[in-house]
Amino acid sequence: MKKIFTVLALVFSFNLGTMAADRTPQAIDTEATAQTRTMEKSLNFNEYEYIQIKKLNKQRLVDLYTAQAELTTDSSALASRLAQIEKTYDQSILKVLHTNVHTTYAQLRQTTNPAGTANGVL
Repeated sequence: MKKIFTVLALVFSFNLGTMAADRTPQAIDTEATAQTRTMEKSLNFNEYEYIQIKKLNKQRLVDLYTAQAELTTDSSALASRLAQIEKTYDQSILKVLHTNVHTTYAQLRQTTNPAGTANGVL
């Protein structure tokens, strides 16, 4: 499990590096909106879930950018922090989603990387 998180963190680190120039609040909000809309297509959640998940996506992006900026010189600590952010994110999402879509969400997460961009799903 740790190896998976480490690999995902390294992939994510590369993705963040390419997006580092575009960290404005508006850009983060736009990315969170895009991620939420993509998730909604697969999970068919209601308006309340949409609003809550968009907030979680936005917070996740802020946390990921912050971790990447603060831990650029320590790849081990960065990998650990990214794994922690993803774990917290998944737990928060599952609290918001109706229980009948938990399995679908788990399958969706297996096809994406932490940056939420692999395979064009998230």
